[in-house]
Amino acid sequence: MENAVVDVDSLFAEYLAGVESGQGPELEALCVAHPSAAPELRVLHEHWLRLASAIGVGGATDSLIESFGAEVDPRISIDGAPPQSRFRVKRVVGRGGMGIVFEVWDPEFRRRLAMKVVRSGIGALGEQPSPRTARVVSRFLQEAQITGQLQHPGVLPVHELGADASGQAWFTMPLVEGSTLAQVLDRIAAGDVEWSRERALEMLARVCETMAFAHSRDVIHRDLKPANVMVGSFGEVHVMDWGLARVLGQADRHDLRLEMLARHAPALEAAREEAPLMTMDGDVIGTPAYMSPEQARGELDSLGPQTDVYAVGAMLYHLLTGAAPYRSARGPHEVLAAVVTGPPHPIALAAPGAPPALVSIAERAMRREAADRYPDMAAMSADLRAYLEGRVVVAHESGRWAEARAWVRRNRRLSIAMASSAIFLLLGGIGMYVVRSVERSLWERFLDMRRLTVLQRESDELWPPTPDRVEAMEAWVSLAENVVSRRPMHVRELAQRTSRVSFAAGAERATDSELDAWIIPELRELVDGLEQLRASDPVDQTSIARMRARLDAARSLAERTTQDPSWEAAIDAIADPAGPYGGLTIAPQLGLLPLGTDPHSGLQEFAHLLTGEPPRRNSDGTFDLSVDSSIVLVLIPGARHVLGGVGDHPELVETFERAENEVDLDPFFISKYELTRAQWARWSPPVPDEVATDPSLMPMGSLSHDQGFEIVRRLGLILPTEAQWDYASRGGADTDWWWGPDYRDMTVYEVTGTDAGPSPVGSRSPNGYGLYDMLGNLRELVRDPWRDYSARASRARGDGMLLDVGLDQAQIFTARGAYFFVGFNQSTPLTRQMSRCSMRFTSGRAQTMPITGLRPARVVES
Repeated sequence: MENAVVDVDSLFAEYLAGVESGQGPELEALCVAHPSAAPELRVLHEHWLRLASAIGVGGATDSLIESFGAEVDPRISIDGAPPQSRFRVKRVVGRGGMGIVFEVWDPEFRRRLAMKVVRSGIGALGEQPSPRTARVVSRFLQEAQITGQLQHPGVLPVHELGADASGQAWFTMPLVEGSTLAQVLDRIAAGDVEWSRERALEMLARVCETMAFAHSRDVIHRDLKPANVMVGSFGEVHVMDWGLARVLGQADRHDLRLEMLARHAPALEAAREEAPLMTMDGDVIGTPAYMSPEQARGELDSLGPQTDVYAVGAMLYHLLTGAAPYRSARGPHEVLAAVVTGPPHPIALAAPGAPPALVSIAERAMRREAADRYPDMAAMSADLRAYLEGRVVVAHESGRWAEARAWVRRNRRLSIAMASSAIFLLLGGIGMYVVRSVERSLWERFLDMRRLTVLQRESDELWPPTPDRVEAMEAWVSLAENVVSRRPMHVRELAQRTSRVSFAAGAERATDSELDAWIIPELRELVDGLEQLRASDPVDQTSIARMRARLDAARSLAERTTQDPSWEAAIDAIADPAGPYGGLTIAPQLGLLPLGTDPHSGLQEFAHLLTGEPPRRNSDGTFDLSVDSSIVLVLIPGARHVLGGVGDHPELVETFERAENEVDLDPFFISKYELTRAQWARWSPPVPDEVATDPSLMPMGSLSHDQGFEIVRRLGLILPTEAQWDYASRGGADTDWWWGPDYRDMTVYEVTGTDAGPSPVGSRSPNGYGLYDMLGNLRELVRDPWRDYSARASRARGDGMLLDVGLDQAQIFTARGAYFFVGFNQSTPLTRQMSRCSMRFTSGRAQTMPITGLRPARVVES
């Protein structure tokens, strides 16, 4: 009885070796011995019989031997194999949607080749071919002709094309020994030291160059993915499998619309998970994870070179994040739905350490609209080469000021003066003409406007204030002081030009006033910007004073946190196998200072020093909070958690939260309290009026998701995912309310009249994890876009984040937690429903409401 999984290709290779030696078993005996492999063995045998009749004739060498005798044959065979008759089939190398690839021996040149033949389904020997058979053979012939005419090192040449009388078509090409790019990416993700990211980037750059050549010949591939790129043992890179290629401007012989899309959305929802994804022509699509949105939607007329650009961008995404842009355990149909629905999980979240320049390249290549991508493959190749060679990446920063930005980061005071010269050289003749034709103050204004633009952009990007940004911040301050020193000159020029315009208007005569009127608005903007730079009490973060504050925080951060001796005790407590973390190993976390163990929850707590001073713990275990207090982060243990479900009170559960979604959560930090107004004011964007007048322990409300994402970015924190928030809010309980299964037991929450507004943070009792106000103060923003639980969306292992909805394009997000207006002190059905831990709310990206705040979180850094 057969139990083991049979390798059909190896079994058939052994059969062929036996046939060649005259000692192997008969085919039927082999099928009886391996019944599970019998159907495929018979298909391969059918192909082999066809090949034997089609290619078994002798070649030119045989003819020459017949004419001149056996001694004319030098019998050179580099591979060491003995000469045979024309093309001997050795083994199956691979299979695709349209063909099977064999390794064959070519005795004419004493070499091993790859031979691709039309896949089974063309009818038995001698049988009349069907229309579909003719279509398949025609497309097979098209692939051979396209490949044979693309004479480029990245495309394998076609050596010979043949067919027998029954229509068994084949062509030969070089046999490549090596790995697919898919295998290479797996090795990189596994930490294989033989493969670096830069080495793989070189491979992708060569794929771009190959495709740029193909596009110059009006050929688009339409099936680019890691499995279709071969990396040879000696560094060769070949784009393979051109079976779905098309020559633009000529009739398309493929109907690449996907069956399920052609039959519309209901069929897509009803598709069985194991059903293959097929084109209308009957080709099986292995995975649509690298497919462009327009191709996934079946918009065949819009496919062009930028369709291939998207696919290479998706391969770069895979390299940076360690996984395909879209993936699902439920099969290719759900992946396809995700491609059509929206962009993938942002690289910045999936791989926070990815180089920003490479992230920019991938994001531009994968834009949803083809017109927003690279204009051609050559442009993408140029950016990849620029990154590898340390030059400016256009997708990341472009224009004449890109070099100025790099110059700021290099932190050499001399480069300030050099940059001005570099700009003169960059503008060349235009710059010299301006200097000679216009007064020098105009040229200085022009340069300082550009410098101010650089400073404003850099100020927004130099977050969070950590030690690795100290040099860049010092360079920023140096440049800002240099520009501000010329403010008096620009003020005088503004006054002079304004006066000239006024005089010309009164005299009603022509002067230089037209030029002045054009210059004055920009000059006024420059003067205002420089005033903001030098302000001692600025309204936003773009000022020398604010940057110096950042510098002070960054310079001392490591000494005040990771180097503090309190970390030794915290690490030991966390590593205790009998403790709540089960022996978790953790390193000191930059920016966090241990505050010890919460005596009630048993969990470790930490001060986030960028947001204030560590609070003092009282004798009862609570903290004595003030407006100067930092965010307090609680380390939450990892667990398997279920989002959704009917709970103890099915009558209270909304339809969008009934389905259960199981997630595996790693340990994470989450704030003990909601973000306060005082904490917001320290590092925030422009402060709202009510915060400026009352920086207090009140929770910061009226926040949109855009504002929430921005403030946590500045603090080196994140918004919690919905799964993390849901798990933390329950405090270890599995009931509808963290205090128990009965709403009436909420008296432990010490709720008084709260309908009038929120309370200062920490006013109520904490849950089992020591977290305050997760129910009853403000509704809290979470990171996830809104998704009905019943959609069964894929979620990331570790934080439970939605994988198939991109943050950049999402407009509706999720908020969690009952808020003060729910009326905890009123036992009504609505109150009971709205106050559950599992209650969910929608929140527009830019929507602000007084009831909406946030609770920051943070990943545990290794």
